[in-house]
Amino acid sequence: AQTYWVYLALVVFGRMVVFVNLYPAMVWKSKIMRAKSGNLRSNPFIYRMIGENASENRIIFEEEGDVGGFNRANRSIHHMVENFG
Repeated sequence: AQTYWVYLALVVFGRMVVFVNLYPAMVWKSKIMRAKSGNLRSNPFIYRMIGENASENRIIFEEEGDVGGFNRANRSIHHMVENFG
């Protein structure tokens, strides 16, 4: 009878998934990578070493500035995939 709500929910959900997938590329990637960066643009995350004399096995996500925003936006995509299975 009122199955149109189910269809509307599917459309809204589909648009949300498209937005979440495109947001990192639309907003953050152009701020930190040039268009001619080649394969560098395929990296979903940017890392940095901890401290000045950090050991080689101590690497974390960059959290500051535009690079941090890019990392958080891409991490949200991975969380969505984990939660929706």
